[in-house]
Amino acid sequence: MASSLYTHPVKTSLSRNPFESWLSPREKKTEIPPLIQCKTLTVGKGSFQEASLIEKVCRVVLTIFLIVITLGLILCFLSAQNILDLDIQPACEEPEAMISTPRTSLPMKDKLNPSAIITSTRPSSLDLIPRDSWDNYTIVHHCQKLHARYPKLLVQGPQPIASCFSLERLLFLDLHLYNPLTGVFLNQPDMSICEHKNYNHLYLEDTPCDSLRIFAYPLWHHPLATTEKEIMQKMLTISNTRHAELSHWCLVIVNLDLREVVYFDSLSEFINNKLINPTLTSIAKRLGKQFPLSPGRQKPFTIKKVVQTPIQSDGFSCGVWITIFLERYLENPQNIPEILNTLHSQKHKILRDFLDKASNPQQQLSSIIHPCLDNK
Repeated sequence: MASSLYTHPVKTSLSRNPFESWLSPREKKTEIPPLIQCKTLTVGKGSFQEASLIEKVCRVVLTIFLIVITLGLILCFLSAQNILDLDIQPACEEPEAMISTPRTSLPMKDKLNPSAIITSTRPSSLDLIPRDSWDNYTIVHHCQKLHARYPKLLVQGPQPIASCFSLERLLFLDLHLYNPLTGVFLNQPDMSICEHKNYNHLYLEDTPCDSLRIFAYPLWHHPLATTEKEIMQKMLTISNTRHAELSHWCLVIVNLDLREVVYFDSLSEFINNKLINPTLTSIAKRLGKQFPLSPGRQKPFTIKKVVQTPIQSDGFSCGVWITIFLERYLENPQNIPEILNTLHSQKHKILRDFLDKASNPQQQLSSIIHPCLDNK
């Protein structure tokens, strides 16, 4: 009888649930040890491992895109001026002393220590010239010396400095066809309005105004200036900081005999076409009306933007190149293509020879200049 009795198994573990012993074997819950539970965990449906190849590629691309956007937002917070002030070589940087402050605001400053005008990319055979020598005074000095050989030449003086905004007024002022007091262009020359006898044009002292047929204007520009007011502000800023930043010199030549307006930029297109083209077009049309081919037969002057491929390969010599081009042009104004071919093919030799001749450029007439355009 005793053998037929059902006896409960002896409990050997105090951790077992006391009610579990009354369950049938089928009803008993099988427990998985914690260690096994950890090993058998699986990832969800949206995980990277379970994704298809296309989904993986899309997620990688999206991640890269978000990283790029984040970096872009960081750059947006950087000051544009701070970026420009980094210690890098700008596209074309002129000497620090190109523009100084007006005489009425600051005392005369000492000259800066000379340093190389040509960058480290230059050929080793090139001579060095002082960085602070090729300001507007030195450029004008070298250009005006050409008047002795070419008496029909007028070169804009160191003051006022020409820009793409003031060029037309300065040209017609030299032609006695602009009144700076009223800001009006004239239909007939007014010889009482003459700027050629002031201290900026002493080389013209014995030259009759009506004998001048070629007019040359070194043109100063800063790419961050899009209006005349901004150009003026840049001039003042540069004079205060003594750093030329991204400024650049170009050259405009008006030849009345050949009826042409020549634009030379050693970097080809440094000045935005939207700024320089309207100025050149307006000058050409106004000259065509003022100097007709014959009575009643008007034709605009020809505009020649002569540099299609940059000649200048450094960041400092733009002032030198406009002087070189002006001299070559005066020697043979009817053969500009040949001049450009020579400048391109022999630019290192030409630059070296010019620097040899100009190794002792004239000292500035003054280290203080007036960065004004005209009375308008």
